[in-house]
Amino acid sequence: MFFALAIGSMLGYTLQSVLLTRAARSIDGLSLAFYRNISFIITLLPLLLGTDRTGIVATLNHWPLLLASGISGGVYLALYYTSLRYIPLGIAAAYNKAIGNGVITLAAFVILDERLNAIGILSLVAIVAGTVALATGRTHLYAHLQNHRLRGFLLIAGGSAFVSFTVFSLGIISRMGNPLAAAYFWEVFIGIGCVPLLIGRRLTTGHAIQRITLKQFLIIALCASPTLIGTGLISLATSMGSIAVANIIGTVSLALTAVIAWLFHEEPLKRRQWLSIILIVCGAMGLKLV
Repeated sequence: MFFALAIGSMLGYTLQSVLLTRAARSIDGLSLAFYRNISFIITLLPLLLGTDRTGIVATLNHWPLLLASGISGGVYLALYYTSLRYIPLGIAAAYNKAIGNGVITLAAFVILDERLNAIGILSLVAIVAGTVALATGRTHLYAHLQNHRLRGFLLIAGGSAFVSFTVFSLGIISRMGNPLAAAYFWEVFIGIGCVPLLIGRRLTTGHAIQRITLKQFLIIALCASPTLIGTGLISLATSMGSIAVANIIGTVSLALTAVIAWLFHEEPLKRRQWLSIILIVCGAMGLKLV
């Protein structure tokens, strides 16, 4: 059951990522993060059918962690969605996974004094090599993108610590309360967490939230709705099994995302880029197995 849940979650997240890419290239990242996650108040309601009042209250008792996770998640989504203006989806997903794994490994080394064995060191080397190759190799020029790999890389790198904290928070809350209630409020609180970020941006830069029509909002809600599958299943999976193993299965989404981006968004990759993504996948799986 655990593996089925993790695989289902990976497919749900991959689908919503591909569907939201076009919106990310027409709406500013922070505004899209807000609209996406506020829509979950309605579209993720089925998650609450698997819980009760006690489960909801138990989850909301952790509101400080939910709020901190929500603000952190808002920052990450804003940066990640903005990066999709500069680089193709397949490369963005690979950067995201590679940098995220590197940040978690570094944090474990510095804060927890965890040491890597030979497999762990080789895995980290593979991730770094794959990322460098992906960042420096020749690539296609895409007419619908601004084609600025360094800017895309820096945006994703900037969000890596934020997403690591947010994902880790879900694992904690899922195990302390009802996993389905945790999944619902975790996603909704990201929308809430975007509010102070939007206010702060308006006060400091004068950049207000990008206004959209009701039709555009409904399209965003529809495209984001597979998150019901992704977040619901991963929350159940991590409440009954290893978070690390669930992430190993999620790593497979890199190749799947690149293929779907090629078909849906006409973003083919060169052979060297495919080899780099495979190297990153192998390195990420190796780190999770250490």
